[in-house]
Amino acid sequence: MSEESVRALIEEAGMAVHTSKTLTDVDGLLEDLARVRAEGYATDDEEEAEGVFCVGAAFFDHQAKCAGALSITGLKVDVPLREVARLGAIVREHADRVTLLLGGVRSRAM
Repeated sequence: MSEESVRALIEEAGMAVHTSKTLTDVDGLLEDLARVRAEGYATDDEEEAEGVFCVGAAFFDHQAKCAGALSITGLKVDVPLREVARLGAIVREHADRVTLLLGGVRSRAM
């Protein structure tokens, strides 16, 4: 989504707070989305539930539109910080494989 689309969506839907680590402002979200685009995977570091960590990556259809995502979830105590990039690369690799199986192409924004 474009920055304008993200801002419009947040304006309409708001940003629910689940934990003390939940992103609560649109500028912080936009910074996180820029990181996700650069790295090719997203992380949830106790933003939804305390003690829970997730890594996810989108897969794309033939029009380079997001068709879904793959993710892994674990307990924060089981996911050392040094493992995040490795897990992100694994999830991204599998999401890319799904993209290929769908006859899709990865978004140019990534």
